[in-house]
Amino acid sequence: MAGGYLEFLKASLKSPLQLSTPFASSDRVGERFARHLHLDDDEIVVELGVGSGAITDHVLKVLKNPEKQYVGFELNDDLIKFLKEEKYPNLEIHHASADTLKKVMKGRKVGAVISTLPWSLIPIEMRHDILDQIYEVLEPGGTFSVFTALHVLWMPAVREFWSQMQKRFPTYTYTDELLNIPPCRLYFARKR
Repeated sequence: MAGGYLEFLKASLKSPLQLSTPFASSDRVGERFARHLHLDDDEIVVELGVGSGAITDHVLKVLKNPEKQYVGFELNDDLIKFLKEEKYPNLEIHHASADTLKKVMKGRKVGAVISTLPWSLIPIEMRHDILDQIYEVLEPGGTFSVFTALHVLWMPAVREFWSQMQKRFPTYTYTDELLNIPPCRLYFARKR
């Protein structure tokens, strides 16, 4: 399960503006995201920014039918190749931007969205569009879980993102994971 950390580091060095950090998330982050998943048997979890699968490994453990209940999105060419050819050849992982979420998930029952997207690097119009699509595809009561590195929380783009997220998802909690590299904040929001 630890496989993929080197692939993630290489991809982040090659394309630093596509990834939120140079390091794959820790097991503790993956476990926390997985603990917040409470899906019905016919619901799907969507992961935006699969990376090398560090969070995916933990999410798959709690799904009853991973091949039917998991959909991932990854934009990085090297990581998508690694994911589809080596790590998860049987999972539905799209080599696509998160702004195609609504189109890809049309007519499907989404119970949770997990995001490790680098929100501070996404243009404002696209950030709003992605947030709108996340809200639209989620079932009532569905969860939106977000990873953000602590060192970017002060950035205007990230503060604006949180303001927009809270307008759509006013009910949320968060926790800091200081043992991750880099330390991060995990938000857990619920659609009304």
